[in-house]
Order: sequence, then C-alpha cells, then structure tokens
Amino acid sequence: MKTGPARISAAVFSSAGRHRNLGPREKDFVRSLCKNRDSPIGQDDDMDQPRNLTAPFLCGDSTVWFSAYGFGWGYCAFALPAETVCEKLGAANTTPRQLMLAFELGRHHLLQTIANKALPATGERVTLSAADL
Repeated sequence: MKTGPARISAAVFSSAGRHRNLGPREKDFVRSLCKNRDSPIGQDDDMDQPRNLTAPFLCGDSTVWFSAYGFGWGYCAFALPAETVCEKLGAANTTPRQLMLAFELGRHHLLQTIANKALPATGERVTLSAADL
C-alpha cells in the first residue's frame, strides 16, 4: 500500500484499540498535517516571515520599542509611537499600562503588518506609523 500525503488510510484505532473509519473532516485534518511533511528545510511558505516579537520597552517619550525575529527571516527593531498605539491598537490613553496592554493584544496584527512591510537593509530601527497598521 502506498503511504504519504497522497494516500491516507481511511482507518484509525480508537483508544480502546478498535478500528474505525475516518470521517471527511478527520481526513482533511490528517491531510493538513501531512501537507508539508516532505518539504525540505527552508522551503516552507512561512519561513520568510517574522514569527516572534520581543517584550516591548517603553521609552521616555512613550514610544514602544520592540523587535521582530524569525528563522529564515532575520531580525529587525521597531518603534511604535504612543499615538499610533492609541489610534490603531486601541490603547485608551498613553499611560504605560494601556500602551503595554494594547501592544500585547495587538501582537498578531503587528506580526502581519511587519510581514507585509518592506524593510531597509541598513539595520536601523523602523518607526511604524498609523498608515502602516
């Protein structure tokens, strides 16, 4: 019998050891797990995108500094002005507590924004504006 992502067995063992058929949703789930199994390292679609954000650092002028990094993507430092955090990430005001809370709640949005932004090759800190978000 052929194995791999192209051919998925229609049966699994339950916890009691009995054999049962996979339903259509279970088959789709198994296919999704097998999708990139044979892709070589460095060939995944997500390899060239940032995956992590460092903990934010609040500067004296209420600008939030943080960095994004990811395997195969690299590292870049960012600045996020307090006005942008309030306008686009939903901070109620510019107190440190509100800025940090809005940053944490907006992590996913920030990662998406950074992944779509053209970054300079010079290595300087990039300031994200309200237009970027």
